Amino acid sequence: MKQFQMMRGLMDETASLRQAIEDRKLIERAKGILMKRLRLDEDDAFRRMRQLASSQNRKLTEVSRQISSAEEVFQRLEAVH
Repeated sequence: MKQFQMMRGLMDETASLRQAIEDRKLIERAKGILMKRLRLDEDDAFRRMRQLASSQNRKLTEVSRQISSAEEVFQRLEAVH
């Protein structure tokens, strides 16, 4: 039983770490979008993302997802022209 609990704990930790990596990739992607679109440096892009998340009472990953989704729309619109 103890071995099962230990294994379950490791599996939970692994899942948590995988999610953290995915969240970090999403945040980095959104930060890059802001840097490109708004011509910001890395610190300013991240600061704006944090401010937006705070002002909307949302998680940074949610704001990052919104930025990434908006970028997809802009790319489609640019492809039309």
